[in-house]
Amino acid sequence: VVDGHDKGLRQQLQRLGKRSVAGWKVGLTSGGGRDSMGIGFRPFGFILNDRCLQSSDSLQFAELPDIEVETELCFRFKADL
Repeated sequence: VVDGHDKGLRQQLQRLGKRSVAGWKVGLTSGGGRDSMGIGFRPFGFILNDRCLQSSDSLQFAELPDIEVETELCFRFKADL
């Protein structure tokens, strides 16, 4: 991890407790879109297993406070990097 982001990543991992990580995410939007959240901001983080849904799952709109929609690409790797 570069540019001091390792501290933030460690803080996120400490908050996990016994929850398990399903994967990781990186925001790869345009430079202007990222910088709108703060100059030099580079969003990344983890995805928790208990936050993953199956294709057949459904949600109630009330379960989604402050919902935003993003287009994302997901990749599954055979082994950890």
